[in-house]
Amino acid sequence: RQQNWFAVALEFVIVIAGVVIGFQITAWNAARQDRTLENEYLARIAGDLREDVATMELRIGYWERVIAFGDQALDYADSQGEAEPWPVVLAFYQASQFNPYSSQSTTFTELQSAGDLRLITNANLRAALSRYYNQNLARQPSVYAFTPRYRETVRGVLPIALQRYIWSNCYQFGRGADGFIDCASPVEAGRARRLADALADNDALLRQLRFWMLNLAVSRDLMIGEIAFGRRLLEDIDTELAE
Repeated sequence: RQQNWFAVALEFVIVIAGVVIGFQITAWNAARQDRTLENEYLARIAGDLREDVATMELRIGYWERVIAFGDQALDYADSQGEAEPWPVVLAFYQASQFNPYSSQSTTFTELQSAGDLRLITNANLRAALSRYYNQNLARQPSVYAFTPRYRETVRGVLPIALQRYIWSNCYQFGRGADGFIDCASPVEAGRARRLADALADNDALLRQLRFWMLNLAVSRDLMIGEIAFGRRLLEDIDTELAE
């Protein structure tokens, strides 16, 4: 029986072409799905970064108020009592306020834990995001979440009734830098002076306060850099999503 080799070859080519096209369509679909996932993750990371930037700006405002209180207390100690005593006592206390910071890294951690960082196809952006979150994590214990010894020391020195008064009348939770309130002295001027002088004469307390003020100033300066980094990442993500 005569074999039609041309028809056989044509059928073979059609079968191979169909398989190749099928694989190509599957690859295209997979690439499209990956791109969709990438965009979704990048949009979520952008949301996290915007939250980070907003939170860091609030923290800087808060920390600058605390630094100002610390400077006021140290100035009194250096000037040998040439200021009204109650604001100084209040400054010594408010300088112990503590508001830690941690970045919103939920989306990036999710990607990393699932081994899906490859979905971020821009290698430079992927590396920059890793650097941002790893840098922030490394700074947590000794910078952004550092609890000063000064906090415990000054609160162990001042009378508990006075501290309760401060919490009730001189500080309001949830208002950030605006939570510090000017308040009248609950004690007569002579006692306020004795309290201020006792704090100013406490060498161990002053050493701890100086260390805390320096640490807080360094934290603020580092955070200013983190804000700039976060904003650059947001610009890069916006560029990536626009493509």
